[in-house]
Amino acid sequence: MQTFVSEVDSLGALRAHIKLLKDEEATLESKIKAKIGKDQVAEGVFFKAVFVVAFRETLIADKVRQFLHANQLRAATRVTEVKSLKVTAKEKV
Repeated sequence: MQTFVSEVDSLGALRAHIKLLKDEEATLESKIKAKIGKDQVAEGVFFKAVFVVAFRETLIADKVRQFLHANQLRAATRVTEVKSLKVTAKEKV
């Protein structure tokens, strides 16, 4: 096992900080959405928030699979490699 103390610990601390920021963002978004009501616009000194509603169409993969035979499903399936770096906190020794 290689040891990259400063890089690994810095990345872990950064990701923990990002999580806290995302949690704070979600809390603020919820508060703003609750207050916007019918107006759908909230203004601050530097920023304006607009509540937007949009519709998105997506295929339901499980239902599409029901219409395809196994060979058709294989022909319509793409497999890609996914790489990620998992960083977790270690217990203190």
